[in-house]
Amino acid sequence: MTASPFADRILDQEKIPHRVLNDWWAWTAELLSMAIDEKTIRVSSQPAIRDAAKEVMGLVGSLALPLKVQELETALCEIYVEAVRFAQLLRQQRAEWSVKFPSRPKTPVESQLMFDPSYMRNELDGDDTSDEKTSRQQLVEITVTPALFKRGNANGEHFDKEITAVPASVTIYGW
Repeated sequence: MTASPFADRILDQEKIPHRVLNDWWAWTAELLSMAIDEKTIRVSSQPAIRDAAKEVMGLVGSLALPLKVQELETALCEIYVEAVRFAQLLRQQRAEWSVKFPSRPKTPVESQLMFDPSYMRNELDGDDTSDEKTSRQQLVEITVTPALFKRGNANGEHFDKEITAVPASVTIYGW
């Protein structure tokens, strides 16, 4: 399963190998990035970025000093611009990248999100010395940032394995 319904539909037919699809995807993104200069991309995405920043500031702006709200919104827009630029860079690679937030189990018995050191990092544990067995028994209180996963490599191989490139940053309850 990929991040694109289009890619999923093509891969379901089993006529096109995953590697070939990702090669095509990366080359298309690279050619588009050559055809469209960076300023055009920035200008065309600005309204959506401003709207997203306004929406976030509408939710959390009351927590900031009134004089700082506009400054924070501008800083948030700059973060979003860099995120869009990074997403464009990732699309030009043969490997498949995805960003995922940790999710709770779907079973009604276990509805709590448990810490999983294979793709999570405790934001408050500076030395990361907790042993894996003990840490798996701890509850996640807050997810600070999602995890970045990579499937495949630069040669367009090994799409059957997904690795955690950057673990999700979380806080553990009662830490």
